[in-house]
Amino acid sequence: MSIGRFDTAITPRSLAEQVKGAAFKNAVMKVPEELFKKTEEQFCSLVSLTPMDYRIKESFWQEYARARLSSRKMDTKNIYGHICTYTHFYNNLLHNPNKLAWILSPIRGIPESLDSFKSLILNTIHELLMTENHYKNGRLNLGLIKEKIHIFRILTESTASTPSYKGGVGETI
Repeated sequence: MSIGRFDTAITPRSLAEQVKGAAFKNAVMKVPEELFKKTEEQFCSLVSLTPMDYRIKESFWQEYARARLSSRKMDTKNIYGHICTYTHFYNNLLHNPNKLAWILSPIRGIPESLDSFKSLILNTIHELLMTENHYKNGRLNLGLIKEKIHIFRILTESTASTPSYKGGVGETI
């Protein structure tokens, strides 16, 4: 079975609706539909991707995750602001349909790169969640309880809102 770049919940057009401002939405709507069907390898042969392009793509998907967790629309300033100017973002990415379609494709390899940290992260979260909610004097540790609630929300929201991109771009399972 061939898995496309977008699952049923997320499409390039639906991503555009999750971004504040008209420039990004208008640019995505102008991208020919066939570009959204290209594989990662096809994009690499179509456009010359720079290190800045890769940073912007990573920043886009990080902003997507942050926006989903806080139930807000993505802000393009959070995508490009620490990487390049608005002029560069607008002229070199929003006006380049090939690069824009590539940015909207999910990043490959992130789960594999995090594998080495999973055990450490899970052990640390487990220790924190198992910590007693009371001080030795019997009073509730409200700060700790708030942190536990925060961790619980992050875990449940990220599990519910994380798109599943099985198989990667254009790969067959």
